[in-house]
Amino acid sequence: KTSTIYKANYLGLEVAVKTYNLKLLNKHYKKNFISELELLINLNHPKIVQFLGIYLEGNYFSIVSQYMKNKSLKDVLETKS
Repeated sequence: KTSTIYKANYLGLEVAVKTYNLKLLNKHYKKNFISELELLINLNHPKIVQFLGIYLEGNYFSIVSQYMKNKSLKDVLETKS
């Protein structure tokens, strides 16, 4: 498992925090991580969760984004219309 997702509170706002242990990432996962981060930084659309920032502490790197209440992205993608 290369990452863990938490629900947190930032300045009174519910946020999702995806945390990576950088020691556990091989070159392939590091490349995917950087690609995901670049994508999130450049996306801005009302239908996409908002990227809020990054946080680095020791060997842990976290991506902070808007919290999507009641569903995961997987749930939304698997829901049939």
